[in-house]
Amino acid sequence: MNPSSKAAPMTKDETMLLVQLVAASAFINNKATNATNNKLKDQAWQTLAVDFNSSVSSYQRTPAQLRLKWGNLKKAARKRCANMRISRNKTGGGNDYFPPDEVLDKVASLLGNTCTGFSVEFGGDATIPNVSLVMAEIENDVEWCIGQAETKDGRGKV
Repeated sequence: MNPSSKAAPMTKDETMLLVQLVAASAFINNKATNATNNKLKDQAWQTLAVDFNSSVSSYQRTPAQLRLKWGNLKKAARKRCANMRISRNKTGGGNDYFPPDEVLDKVASLLGNTCTGFSVEFGGDATIPNVSLVMAEIENDVEWCIGQAETKDGRGKV
């Protein structure tokens, strides 16, 4: 980086403003990467930089600086989510303490499943519901049922 593009670090208020402006933009977090969408993203970053600089009285930030800061925030939020997930799943030693960080929490909420991961219904780390399995015989076929099943003629529970 050349020295002229180096500016003072963003304050927490500036960072929250950046996150709010990114959340309001429809094109910045769009995952499509064709030529048309890339032009729209560049225009959105230009507009975001103008809005950001009009709201902040300190240093003027370029779209490239804001884009880099947003990328770094996404990386930090994903890393924090991964560390929290690892801490939750490890055995023994108690829970690690992660101090609350409203900026990274807001970024993680914007990223959604990209940050928190997908939930697996069966297998993996899913919680198993507390239900009892009942074996029911229906026309000489054995099937597993959740809860209780009635007999075919309705005389009672199996």
